[in-house]
Order: sequence, then C-alpha cells, then structure tokens
Amino acid sequence: MSAFALKLFNIQIRHTYYANGISNDFEIIPDEATKAFMHHHRMQLLSYEGTYEMIWLTANLENLFEVFQQKMADAVLRFHVKLRNPYAINFSTLKIQLETIYAFTNMEGVTSLHKNIYVDETDKVPFHQTMNSLASADPLVWGSLQIQLGKVWRNPTDQLPIPYTLQIKAREVIWRYQVVDLHQRIKSPLKIVIDQDDSYFIYSGLDGNTKVHLFESKQPIALRATTQQFFSLKMYPKSSTKSSTSTEKVLIERLPLPNVRLLENNVVKGGIFYSDVVVYV
Repeated sequence: MSAFALKLFNIQIRHTYYANGISNDFEIIPDEATKAFMHHHRMQLLSYEGTYEMIWLTANLENLFEVFQQKMADAVLRFHVKLRNPYAINFSTLKIQLETIYAFTNMEGVTSLHKNIYVDETDKVPFHQTMNSLASADPLVWGSLQIQLGKVWRNPTDQLPIPYTLQIKAREVIWRYQVVDLHQRIKSPLKIVIDQDDSYFIYSGLDGNTKVHLFESKQPIALRATTQQFFSLKMYPKSSTKSSTSTEKVLIERLPLPNVRLLENNVVKGGIFYSDVVVYV
C-alpha cells in the first residue's frame, strides 16, 4: 500500500553572516524518545539547504486531520540543536556556556521559535531544565527545541507545512589590520577605504616594528562570509590632504576579510571581540 507524504512543518535556520541567509553550520537532531515516536508514527525529518522538514507518511487519506488530533496532537517532539561547524560560534552572537542553553519552542503559536528578532540571551535557560545527560556529554550541543504538534495543525483549514525559523545574527567585532611593509613600498601616509569612504578605520601607528602599520575600525563591524564592498589600502602624499583622491596610490585593491578561525576576545577593551588581519605590501 502506497503512503501519502504530508509535510507538517519545517524549520529554517537563517544567519546574517551569509549573503543568501542560508546556514548549514547547525543541525537539528531528535532525542531518543522523539526518534521512537517518529518511528512508530512513520515520521521522517529531512534536511536541505539549512532547512529541516518533518514528513508524516500515512496510508489513511480519509479523516486525516481527525487521525492526527487523536493520535499525535498531544505529543511534544524534542530536539538537540548542534554545531556542525565549530567555528560558527566565532561569527555568531551566540554565547555557549556550560550551565545554560538556548531553548526554543513553538508553544507561543508563532513561527519564530525565539523571543526576539534574533536568537539572544533571553532564550537561555538552565541546562538541566531541558537537556539530558546524553546531550550534556556533547560540547557541540548548544540548544534545545520543543515542537508541540498540537500547535502545528490546529484546524483542518491550516496551510501545511508550518514554516518555523531560527534567526541568528552575525557577530560585530573590531577589525584590526596589520600592514607589513616587506619591500619598503610605504613612503607616505596610508588609509583604509571601504568603497570610497575612509571614515571607518583609524591609523594606530607602528607597533614598535617600523615595518608594521596598524589600523583599527572605529566601531565594531559585522562579520560576513562575502561582501560586495571593497576594502582597499591607499597611500597619499604627505603634501596632499587626506580627502584628496587625485594623487592617491592603491597599494591593495581588495583587502582580505577577517579569518573567523582567529577571532579573539580582547580583555583590554572590556571583553570586546576583535579580528586581526595581516597583509603584506
């Protein structure tokens, strides 16, 4: 007998770090009790492009809503939210701590699974409230998710699947460029320009080595996997004004972006995160 595949809900994980918003850095895994429930009721969790979709396979096409209400609506499905990419924490505003965990639910009856626009500290609860000892042994588990099936399909006229979202925001950090003058090409003052704007970075001088020039962003800048903006390094004559562009020389047309694997916590600045980028001219 053939089965009818009914899509109950999907969960899309979005991240502002990526230009298209799609993140494959995280995965959603059912706990053991949920796996058993899904197996018993012929449910499958499929994943594609940062989206997880719950499918219910059934041969009973008549009174489908009534069957769901009688057999499944009272169930609560529980999942672990886990890092697939351990470096994702470096470019996310997430803060993983041993004693707390992010908790997400559809109990409020809205499609956003967290309290505010993005996942933040208001979503955290004590770890022991939601997670079992098995999950506590996995350092990559950073979130718990509960889906009350009764909140998914409440009326026969509901349009399925219900689209749920987890929205994660990219971390904003101080960008610091270390410009290494290997071949003594730097003969006059420098500036870092974003497209045509040179107001984002300040020159911090030399670090004690006459070959290393330091620049630091005035304010934290959001990390991005790719950007359409050009971060360029320019040199302008001492006799010229900094705002003059007629005699500028472009040393590096497109500076590299920060390496998120090297993100550090700057305790000198009160815990602000920063990224060092080393470039050679």
